[in-house]
Amino acid sequence: MPRQPVVGADSNAWGAVLNAYLSVAHNADGSIRNLFVNVTDPAYGADPTGVADSTTAIQAALNAAGSAGGGVVLLPPGTYKTSASLVFNNDSVILRGAGFKNTTIKPASGAQFDVISTPIPASAGLAGYTRNFIGIEQLMIDCGVMTGTTAGQGNGIHLYGTRYSFMRDLFIQSCPNWAILIDGDNTGPGNNFGYDNQVMHCIFDLCAANFYQTGSENHDIIECRFKWATGTTAAAQPALGTQDTVGMHIRCAGGYMNITGNVLGLGGNSVNEAIRMSNSGPSRIIGNRFDQVSQQAIVLNGANTMVIGNQIGNPSSVGTKPGIQIGSSNNTIIGNKFDNTNGAVHYTYCIAESGGPFSNNTIMGNNLVVGTTGFINLNATSTDLVSKNSGYNPVGQVTAPAFPATTVAATNNTGADVTAYIANGTSAITVVQVAGIGGTYVTTGYQIAASGWGSVRIPAGGGVKFTYAAGTPTWTWFGD
Repeated sequence: MPRQPVVGADSNAWGAVLNAYLSVAHNADGSIRNLFVNVTDPAYGADPTGVADSTTAIQAALNAAGSAGGGVVLLPPGTYKTSASLVFNNDSVILRGAGFKNTTIKPASGAQFDVISTPIPASAGLAGYTRNFIGIEQLMIDCGVMTGTTAGQGNGIHLYGTRYSFMRDLFIQSCPNWAILIDGDNTGPGNNFGYDNQVMHCIFDLCAANFYQTGSENHDIIECRFKWATGTTAAAQPALGTQDTVGMHIRCAGGYMNITGNVLGLGGNSVNEAIRMSNSGPSRIIGNRFDQVSQQAIVLNGANTMVIGNQIGNPSSVGTKPGIQIGSSNNTIIGNKFDNTNGAVHYTYCIAESGGPFSNNTIMGNNLVVGTTGFINLNATSTDLVSKNSGYNPVGQVTAPAFPATTVAATNNTGADVTAYIANGTSAITVVQVAGIGGTYVTTGYQIAASGWGSVRIPAGGGVKFTYAAGTPTWTWFGD
């Protein structure tokens, strides 16, 4: 039906903006295109007072926009009661409110469904479950009277196999499960693997858990506020695959992620870490503020994550955990600032490894404030690089391994570059060879006379070999 200008109760500033949009929407042939669908139009009849059920009306508007090849479904100011999931059945559809102070979607009491979703397959690998170019913006999702105890359901937004889509300027509160769950699969002919979605400028408050990514990759979480997480969901999630009730602010179990400029807080006293990285794809956690999070700020269980330039304010406020916990190799932790401006510290170490040994973790240029046990704690046999951390380096004297037999390598597993001071034995050391991490041994051209003194630099994770005839030397190590 032709779209009429907004009049009457909607003829305010918001309506004026809508009319401006309508006046310039054209098809390729120059005719006016119906890009905007208002859920309160008589053709749909959504009730913005929150009394009548608006599910059918909003769903019809979403389907109409999709059938027209895409468009914007408008939720004017008001509260919209729903009794079933609002489903994006088509590509290129945007659901837009009038700001999260003005537009609220509120599921009915006892609701078990995902408030907003794409179609979820009955099993992985079924074709037809990808969605492209959808958006959700400028509204509040109030899950305060939901129950959400049915496995795989009861989330705020649940997108399956979604690509090139966005969620921005949202306020999601009181969700019993995940505020946003993005999953998918790459099984069989369906290949419903999700990727390239953005979550921007959103606020999450009073939720059990906030953002979960699995079966998908390469999403951005940018400048959001994670205020609250209890850490245990009401029902096991996600819909398909391995399910559990483990919640937190941000949980990444798929591939590549970019987590930038967010604030993560203490609310809810979560029983789990603020961010868990279990994905193995290269990811970035850059420029975030951790404000007294209950447990660890970050746990790196997947490799290849860059943790750069974050402010970490007294993490582990109700526990005895490190600030950053390393459980994998090949991570970069650079330029992060710890502070205890909110009182005495509770974390054990600023940075600590759990398990291992690990290799090729770089811990450099961080500004550390000592925890209850120390600054940094690494597996004794890990080959990591630790250097130039304010408040921690220089390390000072460290425990050196036994001086190696002639031509046998000794490895520097202290985590810091060291200077080894050598008291030579009864025969000259005629060859000194040094290697970096996993590198080739290179002859230095340096020698130490019998019963003489000398020193050699051994990089973190590297090694050294000596050639001598008899009389084992001794040495002492000092870390940078």
